[in-house]
Amino acid sequence: MADCLPRDSESAVALACPRCRARPCDGCAAPRAERPLAARAARVFGRQGGQVCWPYGLRRPAPPRARTEEALGRHEAAVADRDAAREQITSWAESLGLRQSRSGCCPRWLQRGRSGRCTPWACTQYGSDGLDHDWLDHLIAWTRAGKPAAITTAPYEVGAKDEERLSWWTAADPRLSVARGTGWHGLGTTQIVMWRADLVNATASHPTA
Repeated sequence: MADCLPRDSESAVALACPRCRARPCDGCAAPRAERPLAARAARVFGRQGGQVCWPYGLRRPAPPRARTEEALGRHEAAVADRDAAREQITSWAESLGLRQSRSGCCPRWLQRGRSGRCTPWACTQYGSDGLDHDWLDHLIAWTRAGKPAAITTAPYEVGAKDEERLSWWTAADPRLSVARGTGWHGLGTTQIVMWRADLVNATASHPTA
């Protein structure tokens, strides 16, 4: 599920230069760190109707109904937290040359040479056995140069079964590596990153702290 950012002054940079590779606009010509976040994120997450399609969990909270100083202060802090998370995950993806994929679903997708959805009986998240369903909560799939390269997830709990599955995958396929920590999703979740070590080096820069 994606949360699409309403068109604003930031997203206008990405929309105004469809041929920016040939003739950079001011926003695209600027160093990456100085470009508006929405323009950078559009390259990572894509756009729909001129809006950045942020992954689930990165939406900004709605303004509070109670306009008290305390409520407004909490809202301001929550917005700042989500903005920081947006910057964190966008910077991480940029540093590794990753793009979000709508097809990724489980580690079997990650083992493929090209992106495409698993068949229902093969998928380890949505298939009949669902062996990896629990730790794949809040999944984002990533490609690099069109190839499956990484998945990031943020489960609320990582149980013994989940640990067994993570260990099984890295033992079964030497190309797969796993890291974890606290990441962009927040809310007490554990950030898990599983990646193709033959395609990216996620240990050098990953969305965990």
